[in-house]
Amino acid sequence: MDNKPILQLKNVSKTLGNKVVVNDISLDIYAGEIFGLLGPNGAGKTTTIRMLVGLLSITEGKILLNGVNIKKEFEQAISQVGAIVENPELYDYLTGYQNLIHFSRMSGNVSKERINDIIQIIGLENAIQAKVKTYSLGMRQRLGLGQALMHSPSILILDEPTNGLDPSGIREFRQLLIKLAKKEKMAVLVSSHLLAEMEMMCDRIGIIQHGKLIDVQSVHNFVESEKKLTVTFTVDRVDLAEQTIQQDFDNKPFNVSDKTFEVHLEYNQVPYVTNSLVGKGIKIYGITSTQKTLEDKFIEITGGQPIV
Repeated sequence: MDNKPILQLKNVSKTLGNKVVVNDISLDIYAGEIFGLLGPNGAGKTTTIRMLVGLLSITEGKILLNGVNIKKEFEQAISQVGAIVENPELYDYLTGYQNLIHFSRMSGNVSKERINDIIQIIGLENAIQAKVKTYSLGMRQRLGLGQALMHSPSILILDEPTNGLDPSGIREFRQLLIKLAKKEKMAVLVSSHLLAEMEMMCDRIGIIQHGKLIDVQSVHNFVESEKKLTVTFTVDRVDLAEQTIQQDFDNKPFNVSDKTFEVHLEYNQVPYVTNSLVGKGIKIYGITSTQKTLEDKFIEITGGQPIV
């Protein structure tokens, strides 16, 4: 990642009526990274994105794109942004190529070489001469992405880009965004409710709740921060095993049944707990473990509010 941020939000707030929808958010996003914006329904993430692309005014604070203030020098700042907010607007009666030609004229001086490069990047070489009305949803999203990339923006902003795509389409779109970020050194800001997908795609995650940015971490740190596993033991003496773990390791088992129980352990504790149980004459028939996912951490941080 470049040390100089492409996008900076400095104490940004948005008030609608008497309600503060976005509350004093500060955030930097860098070239070459994919930044995921998460939040429960009504948290303020869509309002934040709309301010970034100029669809809503900023009540307080400032947004800088490569150091240019979007409020004071809007045209210069927004020229560095490529965006898809909700669904891309395309002309169904035109071919994919004709759509790109049309959008290139609106973007200014875009060469045919650049258009051909875009077609290669989005992987529509074999369908670009077909009319858009024949395109699948995934192909339409790719063409919309091509439109957003036409003017070689510094940052790509996407609101729910994989909405409605099948698993294959989601995977293809994810791989395309990773390629753009890593090979093209573009900053990518993406909002999505597909937490497992965000975990595979993003470098960093920011969580918005009640209009405030409550946490920003690398995805790795989000899911590894506690370095703990949930370990399930299947044994012949659950009562004795529970007593042993509480006495020897000060951990309280949970989800206890006749033959199984779960306990939170650090990775390096698992063999010591196993040896301790065997030492007490307890027969162990199975050990399984799971680690917290981004979804687990999100639910923990937000108190289980749904993400939309």
